Amino acid sequence: MSKLGIKVVAALALFVGGGMFTTTTAQASAYKITSTENITPTPYYLTSYTKTRYAWDKTHTKKMTVLNNIFPDVSVYVIQKVTLNHNGKDVDYFHIRSPYGGEIGYVTTQGFKKGFNPKGDEDLPYIAPSPARKPYRRMINPTTKKEFAKAAKQIGEFHFYKITKRMTFNIRFTAYTGNGSIKLPITIPAGTIVQGGTDSGRLYPNENLLNQKILSSGYREGLWPDLTAYTPSTKKFKRVKRPDYFPKNKSEGDFYSGGMTAMQYRGSLLSKQSVQITTDGYVEVRQNNPKDDAIVYSSKPATSVKIKRTRIKGHTRYLYLAKKLKGFKTTKVRYKGKHQYRLALVNLQDTYETPPYEMEADGESYIVPSDYYGVMHLGGKTFYTPYGQVPYGD
Repeated sequence: MSKLGIKVVAALALFVGGGMFTTTTAQASAYKITSTENITPTPYYLTSYTKTRYAWDKTHTKKMTVLNNIFPDVSVYVIQKVTLNHNGKDVDYFHIRSPYGGEIGYVTTQGFKKGFNPKGDEDLPYIAPSPARKPYRRMINPTTKKEFAKAAKQIGEFHFYKITKRMTFNIRFTAYTGNGSIKLPITIPAGTIVQGGTDSGRLYPNENLLNQKILSSGYREGLWPDLTAYTPSTKKFKRVKRPDYFPKNKSEGDFYSGGMTAMQYRGSLLSKQSVQITTDGYVEVRQNNPKDDAIVYSSKPATSVKIKRTRIKGHTRYLYLAKKLKGFKTTKVRYKGKHQYRLALVNLQDTYETPPYEMEADGESYIVPSDYYGVMHLGGKTFYTPYGQVPYGD
């Protein structure tokens, strides 16, 4: 799993059945299920559509799947027919899953036809999803400074670039399951620092590491960045050094609440609180449901505060802010100006490794390499941060 895997691994759940996470009920909604009819899983397909169409969770508050991208020649299975009442009006919905039992969501019955899609090249039988997987603990071991220093040399790392001219271009945003996407415009101002890679003269920025204002077009639609963007210009960015507010040792500025226990359960339970220091210099805080899908680590943050200045002293990075970061210890150091509050990010120099293990998929076995993590204190709280993975056999 790559360094970005923690944020996108749950996107596979749709077509592999039960998945490692389960969806959760969103906040109270005006939509209410008034009747439910269970149906023996029956194939259906969409006959046509001309605009973006979503499948929702049962409260109709979370967009689960962008249907347009997966339905041109695919059949789905209807497992329930439900009636949702909204503002006094009843509307019929199908609860649909993939042939492999993966959750797609609830969608109005309009435009669906019973049977296999004639455009499809095979009619797949329905496979019931596996029972929800219970939280599981993975072994994790402390490493010495010498051991980690050796491993760190083998962990890959993206580079950083500064945008030299304002750029507006389309990127993909996806729904909760990670299946299906739509393109929406984002604008990256001149002077913005991004992380990513280059290929054929194009820059592929990691949108998950940009602040909420830049990603607002997707957040307004209730979607998540899809990690597939590239800039259309080859002349509007230049290579720069790693920003001072980013911790060293290959961390991508993402922090997850909890210590050893949280690291052990990170494959099956989310941290209740996560923090992202964005490449363009914001501290963004998210509150998470531990049983939710990992994609919510890229949700619109609850709090976003600009870093105005950074000072490094030993293993501590002092981040100076114009306002307090709610829920974290910040020290008031000035009475006015842009540097009134100081947030301390302390690298405790404690590193850990998950031992490699064997895993089977599609009838084949392969080795999952070791992942490395570090423990930090941020604003008086304990977090861990992923450092990355050493390729197996290196």
